Amino acid sequence: MNPMMKRLFHTVRDGIFIVGRDGVVRFGNEAALCLIPCRVGAAMPNPALLRMIEVVNGGHAAVPHAADIEIGADCLVAAADTIRAHLLASPVGTDYVVILHNLTEEHFYASAIANLSGMVERECGANLERFQVGLDALLLSMNAIGERAPGLADEARDAVSEGRKLLDTLRRLADLARITGGEPIADDERITVPEWINGCVDLLRPAANVRGMSLLVERPADEMPPVYGSRAWLGRAFGELLDNAVKYGPARSNVLVSFKQNGNFLLISVRNYGDLVPIHLRERLFQVLYRGRNAERKDTPGLGLGLGLARQIVQMHGGNLTLASTEKGTTDFTIELPTGAPTGDAKALDLAQAQRYAQDLARLMNRNKRKSEGAEQ
Repeated sequence: MNPMMKRLFHTVRDGIFIVGRDGVVRFGNEAALCLIPCRVGAAMPNPALLRMIEVVNGGHAAVPHAADIEIGADCLVAAADTIRAHLLASPVGTDYVVILHNLTEEHFYASAIANLSGMVERECGANLERFQVGLDALLLSMNAIGERAPGLADEARDAVSEGRKLLDTLRRLADLARITGGEPIADDERITVPEWINGCVDLLRPAANVRGMSLLVERPADEMPPVYGSRAWLGRAFGELLDNAVKYGPARSNVLVSFKQNGNFLLISVRNYGDLVPIHLRERLFQVLYRGRNAERKDTPGLGLGLGLARQIVQMHGGNLTLASTEKGTTDFTIELPTGAPTGDAKALDLAQAQRYAQDLARLMNRNKRKSEGAEQ
């Protein structure tokens, strides 16, 4: 192998071996030799990889051939790594190329997040709920005594504000623990879309006012069918998008909220203004614990949990959350949710809910019929 090809293979994160049909190692990059130490010119020391080669040599499997193997099972200090091994025919000669992808390393990130958020939920869950109630009560008390002791009231409000920031971060971790732990969050509450959206927007208006921003809701002329799900959890997902727009949009700008029906789905969009996000980087913003450059540049506190949490909530309701960005400086986060009665493995509707859904459907059909008759006249 020429020196340039060797340098190229050594920069690859996955392990790469070139092995003869007799199991003798011709080449191994740094990642591969870290997983399976061996000498070039000697037989592959891993029995599982040798068995893969024998199976293909014997005609019992064809290349490309893949299998999961364990490496380090005899170590008493740490658990073994699970490796996805791919056996391919070399493009030159009769050798095999073995590519080793470390599944354990890949899943370590997700496992670490689950462990951390699970700890927060177990150790802090009940305390967070009580802390929330206590903050609300304290704020009411400070408002009541503000005229008698304005200085004390201001200090208490500052303490409440800082407490809320801490609470929001820990709450996100605790909620992430509930979802990653498999707790069912979808419900079949009947959500009247316009009122629900306006209520969520009103909760974020104080934060927007601090930055001189306006939250504008563009309401469609057509009547919207209801959405069935968890009002609290879907409100949490929508709120995370609004919070993101208010935090990272330019001061004194507008945030536009719009919603419309698209077939059997409801589309809710949150638009703000900012830098173009390239297509290949957009999915990265939904990774838990990832913070974009905008957040780092503004030194905005947070752990990078909101957008990832929002997407998981929406997906658990049978929907999707996407990001679009244009060179004109607009960034759109769009929630897509199924409308109408729950389907699939959701809980069966009770009789009252089924009747309400039928009434909603009939009203929409009559409205569309009247529009059609008016157009014909």
